Amino acid sequence: MARREVFDNFSYPSQYPISEDWALWLQVITSTTTSFKFCTLPLPEILCYRRHENNSSKVHRSQQDESSVQAVADSLQSIANDLKDPKEIARALLSKRKSEFSYETLEIVGSTILRIESFLKSRDFTAEEKGQIEEETTKRLGEIATLCLTLVPNPSDSNVWRAWLSRNPMEGLQLLMSLASKPKPKPIIKKKEPKKDICLTKVTVICFSKDRAWQLKEWIRTLFLHVKNVELDVHVIYKAVGQFVKSYQKVKEMYPSVNWVEETNFTSQLKELVSKSSDFILWGVDDVLYFRDVDLRESLSILHENNDIISSTLRLTPQMNYCHTVDKNTTVPLGVPITARNIHGEIENPVLKFNRTEGTHDWDYPFELCATIYRKTDVISYFEWIEHNYGVEGLSHPNKLEVCGSRLFKKNDHPDADKVHCTCLSQPVLAVITVNRVQDVCGAPIYDELTVEELDVLLWEGSEYDEEFYVNNAKEMKSCHIGDFKTVKK
Repeated sequence: MARREVFDNFSYPSQYPISEDWALWLQVITSTTTSFKFCTLPLPEILCYRRHENNSSKVHRSQQDESSVQAVADSLQSIANDLKDPKEIARALLSKRKSEFSYETLEIVGSTILRIESFLKSRDFTAEEKGQIEEETTKRLGEIATLCLTLVPNPSDSNVWRAWLSRNPMEGLQLLMSLASKPKPKPIIKKKEPKKDICLTKVTVICFSKDRAWQLKEWIRTLFLHVKNVELDVHVIYKAVGQFVKSYQKVKEMYPSVNWVEETNFTSQLKELVSKSSDFILWGVDDVLYFRDVDLRESLSILHENNDIISSTLRLTPQMNYCHTVDKNTTVPLGVPITARNIHGEIENPVLKFNRTEGTHDWDYPFELCATIYRKTDVISYFEWIEHNYGVEGLSHPNKLEVCGSRLFKKNDHPDADKVHCTCLSQPVLAVITVNRVQDVCGAPIYDELTVEELDVLLWEGSEYDEEFYVNNAKEMKSCHIGDFKTVKK
């Protein structure tokens, strides 16, 4: 909805085909002669958002993308007419894969974001509205600053990084500011304790979830359906706001055996779960789908018997030679079978041992939380060293935990950093359905977006993932992160 006065002053600009509506709103908000405000209304329950293969945005995707870039570039020039390459900046602002841009471009993008903020705050907004503008700007700066960190040896060299940290971001990776110059701590040497009996029949599963009740329900359902030969002790640390509170309550009632932990203090709650866990911990996130049976007893036995192996990942297989998070092909290390035959003398899905340092990107990411098994004793040690090296902030969010856990190995900040071996499976058993993002700590890319509101409808409709579709297409998977989204009603 819009006030009639908007259309008395503006019209749909025809020079931006397929993006005329968006271009109109950009012209409205960047106008220096009028002053209109935008607000987001609650989604009416009667509204049905229609998606089909002949949507104009799908049929004319490339033309729409180019028009959107041009519309943003023109709007940027109306705010800051001294930009050297507004189209390149516009591409970076709109791209879901900002990692493909150079450090110099990202720095300019960060500077441009600050200028947009300054322009908006000069308009006739209330103090509360200006606070919201500042909060959103801080989030966008955080995404750019985190990417800049991966491209420069010292974070303090980045203007965007310094600008971001000057805002004291609560949800940012503040702890990484001084990593490049911080001296390594003296190793904490602990006395070796006598080896106790290890339970190979039980695994503690810890999952992280936020505002994605339907996806979480599907993770739980398929986890219990396909993970075999071990007892699963499942815990979910979750956040839910607004309409999703009711949805999470529904999932709780569906799975009363799960331990539900509503997040109030992530670090202390996570530490407590780990301290009370069984001898092995399988991490989980709510956008993972298991679609094929996997015998976890084999992986637990291998971890128990081979101290040189760090972890056993369920998300990677040798066919996966593309990393979606950085939009690059990967080097796949050679995997050597390390599994035993089953009682029938067959090897259904052999476990492979590989050297992570012989691979790149996903294959050399030693601490990950999607679907990888670690020893409890190792996880406790990693937590201690993360807190010792990077501060308690390193344990305050799943994305920060992944970053800092992997840095322990990459920066040789842990006694086990010289351990290079992990295991994976020969065939895919799961996929990370990457169709939305609910956190603002890491600007990871997604495929065609499905909002959490759209997916929440599926919970009340009784829909499930179409597992047969994913099984039939498993051989085509080049990455564990996929955008294919197929459901069936049960």
